[in-house]
Amino acid sequence: MLRHASKYLPYKYLPHKHLLHKYLSRLSTRTRLTVIFAAVLACFVASHILVMSHLSSIQEILIERNSASEASGQSTPERRAAAARFEKSLHSAMVAASAGAILGVVIIIASLRWTCCRIGTPLQQVSRAMESLIAGGDGIAIPKYPNPHDEIGILINAASKFRGALICGQEFADLAEQKRERLQAAVANMPIGLSMFDDSERLIICNDAYRHIYRLSADSCRPGIAFPELFRLCDVFKNSSHDFLRDYQKAISESAATKRSVSGPVELPEGRTISVTVQALVAGGWVSIHEDITERRRAEERIAHMARYDALTDLPNRVLFKEQIEEAFKRLRPGEYVAMICLDLDRFKDVNDSLGHPVGDALLRQVADRLRKQVDGRGTAARFGGDEFAVIQVGAAQPQGIVDLAQDVLEAIAAPYEIDGHGIDICASAGISIGPADGDGPDLLIKNSDLALYSAKAEGCGRFRLFNQQMNEELQKRRMLELELRRALDEHQFELHYQPVVDIKRSEVTGFEALLRWRHPERGLVLPGEFIPLAEESGLISRLGGWALRQACCDAMSWPGSVTIAVNLSPSQFKSPHLLQDVITALAVSRLPASRLELEITEGVLLANTEATLSLLNTLRSFGIRIAMDDFGVGYSSLSYLRRFPFDRIKIDGSFIRSMSEDASSLAIIRAVKGLSGDLSIAVTAEGVETDKQLEQLRAEGIGAIQGYVFSRPRPFAETADLLSCRGWIESAA
Repeated sequence: MLRHASKYLPYKYLPHKHLLHKYLSRLSTRTRLTVIFAAVLACFVASHILVMSHLSSIQEILIERNSASEASGQSTPERRAAAARFEKSLHSAMVAASAGAILGVVIIIASLRWTCCRIGTPLQQVSRAMESLIAGGDGIAIPKYPNPHDEIGILINAASKFRGALICGQEFADLAEQKRERLQAAVANMPIGLSMFDDSERLIICNDAYRHIYRLSADSCRPGIAFPELFRLCDVFKNSSHDFLRDYQKAISESAATKRSVSGPVELPEGRTISVTVQALVAGGWVSIHEDITERRRAEERIAHMARYDALTDLPNRVLFKEQIEEAFKRLRPGEYVAMICLDLDRFKDVNDSLGHPVGDALLRQVADRLRKQVDGRGTAARFGGDEFAVIQVGAAQPQGIVDLAQDVLEAIAAPYEIDGHGIDICASAGISIGPADGDGPDLLIKNSDLALYSAKAEGCGRFRLFNQQMNEELQKRRMLELELRRALDEHQFELHYQPVVDIKRSEVTGFEALLRWRHPERGLVLPGEFIPLAEESGLISRLGGWALRQACCDAMSWPGSVTIAVNLSPSQFKSPHLLQDVITALAVSRLPASRLELEITEGVLLANTEATLSLLNTLRSFGIRIAMDDFGVGYSSLSYLRRFPFDRIKIDGSFIRSMSEDASSLAIIRAVKGLSGDLSIAVTAEGVETDKQLEQLRAEGIGAIQGYVFSRPRPFAETADLLSCRGWIESAA
């Protein structure tokens, strides 16, 4: 107020204005207003007293003038002095009245101005801010008040806090609404049904999935509808005596009693399966989750079926078959037997490789159909995988019952097949074991059947064998031999013997064939026919073949540069990804020129994965390595391989050499091979030549490269130098 008053009154009249302002600023608004109105009243009272004082003086002057006039003798100076006093008193009264009026007006204006600034304006700003806040906006802020402790300051502070509370409340409400919308969206878009009922069994909320599961319309699922009424509106339960409602209410009661959720599947009358989970609420009512698990159930059933049945033939698989054997042994009565047949298809791999896997699969399905037909009523058939099948028979007189069944099954399988225009002939081998004598459980019974099957396959196609203990002893011997084979590799018990290949026209050795030998510490020298098949079965052939390659190349480096070295490769080695690296390593370690290395393969190598094998052979040949076809003429498709791959050498199988004197067809084949090789520019070697007569016949046919006992048996490496240095033994033999 003092600042506003300064516009009208100089501060020089307020020498202690700062102290006064400081003092007044500490007063409350009510006290300030009281002081202001007291000051205004004091100004008017003071002005009134001054005016009344001067008016009294004027009255006295007037009375004196009247008395003097009545005395009639007053002089002119006296009249003038009286008039002067009158004018002065009148002027003083007027000044006092004017000053009082002006001061009052100034105080009133300053008071109004102060009231407007300190009271009216803040209250107006508070009003506008509150109106804006009520209208939904919060852009207008409430100003700070200089004195927060007076009435206006307390009012503004309270309004500010109220505004802050309203803003927080609005933000909380917005956040709650946002969360509600998100929850509503989540519930509405849940892939499973959700419903909530209150303690009066009336619907609070449900989503679209819930309505879809029970075929309910949106109108029927209105909030507040009673659960029994909603249940009656479900189309899936109409015209049905389904006890879903009773089970549902039982689950609600159980959840309320245990304070846990209760879950279980519900089978609807239409065939669908619904998984229902009910959770009772503390305040009463319940929330439930509903999921249509029909497809999942079907998928689980399919998976369970696939886990116990073969996918291709729909026969029981090994898992179910073993369970059936276990169950059969549990129900076995005295005098009864559990008999088993283990079947393996012969030549099935040839069908797969030559005609493709689709034809092979079709063949397996037809075999399964024939097996199922033969076994029906006499036992149970199963497929173990690949081309392996099995049959179990319980209760029949044994061994005659299982032998008759095995013969019928083998005969049925051996009948011709017609698949996609291909005529197919296959056969099967069977191994039989009879429990409890041959095994009192599934594992031992299957193991002994496998042993009998292995023995039957060794006898030829279409045979069956019954298990006996001698087979188990042979298995133990094979296992012992495998252990010794592994030990022999570690202890370097293997060695190479070399049989010369002789050019009879020049009477000189042109090369050697490396032949593997096992010098057993107890059995002496073991020939390849005894351990190579076992090495192939046990997976040791790759390691053994790699060693033979490296050793043969190293030995060949001591011979003249024109002498070649031939090394046999097993079909099993071509299944190893390391064969190419083994060959490259052998050449690198020995520094043998690739042109001096000749790799001999049989037709069996090309039967498996032909394209990959031919690609590998072409890679080897690109290095300069020579490739020879060993045992040529034995297989039924040897000529087709000559067309597909450019072999460097053909080695005529010794069976033709031995029979050419008595069998004209063998001699004709030799002549044909000689003529064909000449046309294809392929070298020919006759192996297995044992007599002078055979040598002369081959010389007459123009075959110059001879290998066999007629010249030399396979010799240790130490004796090869003598064979190379002396030509006399060749000429004497020739």
